[in-house]
Parts: sequence; C-alpha cells; structure tokens
Amino acid sequence: MLAKTKTVKKEFRQKVFRMLTAKVFVITGGPIYRMILALVYGFVLIMTVSGTCAWAQTSLPVPRAKLRVNGFTCTMCGLSVEKSLQTLHFIQRIESDYQEASFYLYFKDQAEVSPARIAEKVRASGFYPSQLIFYLPAGMQESSTVRLSGWTYEWCFTPNASGTDSVQVIGRHLLPPQEYKRKLAQHRSCLTQDYPYWLLSF
Repeated sequence: MLAKTKTVKKEFRQKVFRMLTAKVFVITGGPIYRMILALVYGFVLIMTVSGTCAWAQTSLPVPRAKLRVNGFTCTMCGLSVEKSLQTLHFIQRIESDYQEASFYLYFKDQAEVSPARIAEKVRASGFYPSQLIFYLPAGMQESSTVRLSGWTYEWCFTPNASGTDSVQVIGRHLLPPQEYKRKLAQHRSCLTQDYPYWLLSF
C-alpha cells in the first residue's frame, strides 16, 4: 500500500512537472510569444533610434537678423517699434534705419529666438512686419530641416538662391496677408511638415 502511494505521488509530481514545463515553454518560448516579443523589441528599437536622431539635431545660434516694418510715417514710429522690440529677452542690441524702416537685431548667445514674439512686438506698436531675414552661422550646410536658436524650420531652396548666408523667415504673421499666400502657393511643394515658420533662400 505504501509503495503504491509513493508511485502515485511520483506520477503526480511528474505530471505536474510536465504541465509546468509546457506552460513555461508557451510563456517563454512559444512561437506566438516569440513573434510578439520580436514586434515589441522592434518597436522599442525604432522609437529609440528615431528619438535619438531627433534630439541629436543641434540647434545652431542665429547671430543677427534684419527686420523690415510696414507703416512708418515718422521717426517717432521707428522709436516706438524699437522700444517695443527691446523688451524681448533674447535681443542684445538693435541698430535702426528709420529711413528704410529696418532694424538689425543682434541676439544673445544661446538664446531661443522666437519669430512669433518679434511679430507680436511689432504689431503691439501699431505696425506690421513685412520681412524677417536671418543671417545664418558661418559654415552652415543646407538641410531640409534645421534647428536655429531653439526653433525647428523647414528650409526651401530656390534655384536662383545666392547662397546660404541668409534666409527669409516665412510665416503668417511676418508678411502682409497677400504676400504670405503668394509665397505659400509658390513653395508649397517643398513643405512637408506643419511648422508655423519656414525658411526661404533668396
């Protein structure tokens, strides 16, 4: 009787062991699990690589810019715009040419330069920006997407562009409405991202 009991217990342990072994295989080594695991690892790898590439894009500083403004009628108009622009934290100094309604903006090192804030300050003075030109860092290479002073832009190249020393910043609030629509229609084919501002070689 005792021998029979031991035999039954042994068979029971062997059966449980086989069941557990089968479960472990299904959980850790089954074909479905291996496929799911491969998909998960692949997804994680793709996200890691793409994220690394996105963050690896260096933000190059814009040393200065030229801003043209519409609507000037007197020197006091220029003083009003200049005073408003001087409140922007990323502007180090301004050189003004009131006769041409232009301002040369010199930016602080490592500062995030916001075209939106520049346009906002001009409009707050009662005028409208008509052109914003960025003078690019020396030795900068052409690229479809660039990061400048903390902002990401698409870069459209024109066949007759003189070089990469300077680019015009295009945006809804940086140009008169009709001019913005014209440039957007003219260069829409080279725009693939939905950035609020983009660069145009000229």
